[in-house]
Amino acid sequence: MKKNKPSIELHKLNIHEYENAFIMPTQSNEFEEYFVGGVYNSKGQIINSSSIKSIPTWTDKSPELITEVEKLKTYKGKSIYLGSITLLYGHFFTDTATRLWHLLENQDYDRLVFVDPFLEIIRVNEKTSEILDLTLEVLNIPKEKILIVREVSEFENLSIPDKTYHGENDVHYKYSLIFDEIVAHCEEKHHGQLDQWNEKIYISNTDNNRSSFECINEADVIQEFKKLDYSILDPQKVSMSEQVAILAQSKTIACFTGANLYNILFAKNETTLVSVATIKFKGRSYGGIRAFNLLRNPTYYHIKYFGTTYSFDSCSLDIEYLETQLDFVKEAIRYVKLDNFSKTDYYKALDKLNELQPEVYNYFEIGTNTGNSLKIAKGNCIGVDPRFEIEQDIAQGKENLKLYQIPSDDFFENYQTKALNGNKVHFSFIDGLHHADQVFKDIINTEAIMLNDGIISVHDIIPIDNKSANRKRGPVIGAWTGDVWKAIYVLMEHRQDLKFIFLNCPPSGLLLIFNLDNQWLQSNQDEYLQMLQKADDMPDDKLVDYLKLIELVETDYFLEHFTLEGGYNSLTKKQALTLETLT
Repeated sequence: MKKNKPSIELHKLNIHEYENAFIMPTQSNEFEEYFVGGVYNSKGQIINSSSIKSIPTWTDKSPELITEVEKLKTYKGKSIYLGSITLLYGHFFTDTATRLWHLLENQDYDRLVFVDPFLEIIRVNEKTSEILDLTLEVLNIPKEKILIVREVSEFENLSIPDKTYHGENDVHYKYSLIFDEIVAHCEEKHHGQLDQWNEKIYISNTDNNRSSFECINEADVIQEFKKLDYSILDPQKVSMSEQVAILAQSKTIACFTGANLYNILFAKNETTLVSVATIKFKGRSYGGIRAFNLLRNPTYYHIKYFGTTYSFDSCSLDIEYLETQLDFVKEAIRYVKLDNFSKTDYYKALDKLNELQPEVYNYFEIGTNTGNSLKIAKGNCIGVDPRFEIEQDIAQGKENLKLYQIPSDDFFENYQTKALNGNKVHFSFIDGLHHADQVFKDIINTEAIMLNDGIISVHDIIPIDNKSANRKRGPVIGAWTGDVWKAIYVLMEHRQDLKFIFLNCPPSGLLLIFNLDNQWLQSNQDEYLQMLQKADDMPDDKLVDYLKLIELVETDYFLEHFTLEGGYNSLTKKQALTLETLT
């Protein structure tokens, strides 16, 4: 399924006040993966702002209305409901910490109220949690003011602060404030005591609360990081407060994919974060890390799993592969300032361009992959990709849909005539192989099947640093552009007839190409081959020259003002791309 783009929320957070509310203690069924329980108002109606949903894949089966209930305990005075409390390290970040912002603004209460969603799995009362204890210490909260509800209880006055994190994508800017406080406390406590720690840290996976998988050869993994001058942080041997202070002064944090990634919240802005996947997290990132990364803006590398699998949660990593991948994890040379980009993603721009098309139109795209962009299109649609990974309904709302699981060169050579049946394309989207020669061929071949007043869009045309601009794809996540830019540079130099609009969609821009000529390829074969070779041979050091040519159009301005009738000329407000100062 398509995941929404993560975003930082800026709206005002609210405190919800209730009189004589009662709490049904939350219980979980680990095998059937559901929760039961919640906070109810005096009329027995569930209070939505109290929802837990600790694990997004689990089901909340709490009843919407309770008409009869025996309230075993009643608590007088002011109580603040803070949601779930748990010993599981990752769930402290995704659950327990999500309402703590309120305590930075309000110390007037008689008790802090939690429920324990993992009651049947591991009881908080029977063990302790270093991260929870540290947080209570920083906030100066005595443990006697903590109430974990284990039976139906009524509260004379109950406040429920809004949550600042809502599951993998949306996080409020106030979420990080509690971690800023924790970092300041720990840095002061351990000031001058951390000289033995390098600026690059590998967090070992010895703490059972932090992950449920086993890497059989982690000792070999550790040796690889040691060779690269990483200090090894063993959570079992270092206090939580010292861990925080160490991470706060680091420039690179590496760990297995899992809850340890959340430690980025203790780091400085723009720290490098390295996630090494094992079999359990093969091919994907982890939980809320997408949203939490927005708060710290790290350079994020995700090294995909490659190794020997023993079971769902047991494996050994291929050390030679790991060594090769770690070669990419070096300090990048940043070219483009991140504030060039808007907060409006390119899917909204694609949606706008599709909505403006005639009632019946022809759409073509290269690089369909999961189908997120093709899903937006209507009309008669063609998608080309050598490997589809579609797990969603992409056919809804379309007149016709044709999918070709082949390389784009193969499509243009052998299938385009039958696929198009003599028709031309109104709008196309290119997001295929990010190699200059291939992108150039895809653009020119696509132009030949377009209406001359149609629009070609190309993704990933603004690399922000030398890593994302590398033709060989490393483990960097989210903004790998390859050397797509070389193809665009050649077109800007040699196709003066074309018109270009660069939208500042994050994370790497969206190009719109106007004033097409579907006869150009047929009439200019020799020039085509020369331009293709030039794109393929272009030196990497031409990147800055290319970036200096770019004039950006704000995506929100495009959404408001662009029309098909006005085309290229409907967008008059542009500004130069702002570059970092390069020495």
